[in-house]
Amino acid sequence: MKYSTLAILALCCLYFISCKPDNAQKLVGAWQEVRVINPQLDSALFQQTVFADTVGTSTDSLQNYLLYGATNIDSFKVHAKANLDSFRKNQFYAIQATIFDFQKGGKMYLHSLDGVDTAKWFIDDDGALILDQEHKAEGSKIRMEIKELSDTLLQLNYKEQYLESTAVFKPVKK
Repeated sequence: MKYSTLAILALCCLYFISCKPDNAQKLVGAWQEVRVINPQLDSALFQQTVFADTVGTSTDSLQNYLLYGATNIDSFKVHAKANLDSFRKNQFYAIQATIFDFQKGGKMYLHSLDGVDTAKWFIDDDGALILDQEHKAEGSKIRMEIKELSDTLLQLNYKEQYLESTAVFKPVKK
């Protein structure tokens, strides 16, 4: 009796696992990027903000000229803060413009500020999302680790040169 109960339980588990849609099926559809998490970039922006707020507080005009090429430190601060604001605004617009539209059959459309591009996509043996822009030059394959995937959230971890980021997506509302 004990073995038959275990066998039934095992069969039920197999049934529920087999009915669970795989990541490839869950990805199909359009996903709007809503956030990029990058601690290295956040730290650099914080440091630049502190610098813009405090530059010139302990130096005189000659030192400011030698260090920063500016004698009017107030104008220098305004320019530095404007550059940071511009970067943040451009980052916001880039995120808002990014949509990954996964199609059945392994084709996807990548919407960005630059327009629409296409790629092939698949899930590799390790469970990572691979984007292959074979029509582009060398290094056209992008590997993204799927950190989370549900019907309401997609998180992809990826590396670009020396930076590691997590892109957070929500499904596009129809």
